[in-house]
Amino acid sequence: KKRVRERLFGIECWVTSKEDFLLSKLVYGGWQDYTDALGCWLRFQNEIDKDYLEIVSKQLDIEPEYSLLKSGIDDPDDFFNRLRDQ
Repeated sequence: KKRVRERLFGIECWVTSKEDFLLSKLVYGGWQDYTDALGCWLRFQNEIDKDYLEIVSKQLDIEPEYSLLKSGIDDPDDFFNRLRDQ
């Protein structure tokens, strides 16, 4: 819900926010999705709205995934092993 208006190739359009991109990757939950979410987290963690991420991760029932992402796990295999073991 935090989309932003951007100009791409001279055309103004709506673009998903970093926060919603990250959340969508955690919802889809594949190996590549976690890798993408991790890359976004590592690159933009000082810019993103963490309060929004906390609230929406609860609403989407992906709190465990978000907590593991915040913990700094940088290996997708380790992420899925820990998620499975919870």
